[in-house]
Amino acid sequence: MGPGTRGKAPLTAARTFAQQALEADGYTVVRSASGTRTVDLVAWQAQKVRFILVRRVREHRPASVVAVRFAAEIATLREIPLPDGYTCTAELWLFHRPDGFRRYRVYRGGIMEAGSGRQPACRA
Repeated sequence: MGPGTRGKAPLTAARTFAQQALEADGYTVVRSASGTRTVDLVAWQAQKVRFILVRRVREHRPASVVAVRFAAEIATLREIPLPDGYTCTAELWLFHRPDGFRRYRVYRGGIMEAGSGRQPACRA
């Protein structure tokens, strides 16, 4: 994983790794409080804000399977009120060791693997 993750529970380590990756990309990152989390991380940089939920998976699956398996999480992410005037995204990050993260942007009509430039990968 990375520095600062040794000895942590697997999901906690994945969240720490996600935070470190965002900070390395120049984002300021805060973790949400345990127990009431809709998202795990809120990251911002200039006019960009990202609301991120991190989960671990045993293996990476196609977006159609992700949309079904994480339907409740995706529905919760869709409910986040994204403010105007900023580039805001709600994202689901799935971590599989040793492959790392697969990131999905959540839209009203489905999810799309982040950075792919394709149409939403699966309607949900």
